[in-house]
Amino acid sequence: MVWDCWPQHFEKMCTWLKKYNVRTAIFTSSQTAERIKERSPKMNVMFCPEGIDTSKYIAGKTLQERSIDLLEFGRSTLNININGNENGNGNKEQIRYVCTKMNGKFQFSSEQLTETMGDAKITIALPRSVTDPKMAGDIETLTQRYWECMLSRMIMVGQAPMELTDLIGYDPVIAMDRENSIEQIKDMLMHIDDYQPLVDKNRETALRLGDWSLRINQVMDWLQKCEYSV
Repeated sequence: MVWDCWPQHFEKMCTWLKKYNVRTAIFTSSQTAERIKERSPKMNVMFCPEGIDTSKYIAGKTLQERSIDLLEFGRSTLNININGNENGNGNKEQIRYVCTKMNGKFQFSSEQLTETMGDAKITIALPRSVTDPKMAGDIETLTQRYWECMLSRMIMVGQAPMELTDLIGYDPVIAMDRENSIEQIKDMLMHIDDYQPLVDKNRETALRLGDWSLRINQVMDWLQKCEYSV
């Protein structure tokens, strides 16, 4: 089973699979799975969307009760001065902003991150094909980050990978206005209650469709169809 097979590693992956005569492979990227199948049509190839242990994440407070306006975690997504925008009176407008990284290093334990996500209103969620196109190329894939955000009932602003929207049947992410992202976030904060139904739906959906137990059952069913004894 393979995670994160980005374009620069694709040829090495194909060579490795051939070298060891791999008959069955599972990929968390649908695009990678399709390309492997084209290169090795006799191989059993499955796409298995990335899952998560849903029991580790809390619903947290309602959006109105949360103290953090904007949480940034994982890969850097906003190269802007969050607190440097002035309003019409010349006063700086403040967004209560938390970043989990400092000088490239995580500052939060897993437990602290879980609690922080349950106290944050908005986060930026973009696929790696947007944040790191040099690495990801055209591979747009569902990652655990989206499930974490949905389970924690944070509003996601950015872009949902098609793998996620295809799986759950709707778009759980508010499209980002790239030219006016801070103004968009400020407007959302002023109307934060409007987004409570969406984050409630996102959590319910993640609990229903995101857990690894569901993925493992799907993998086992598929392996049996491939005539494996499991």
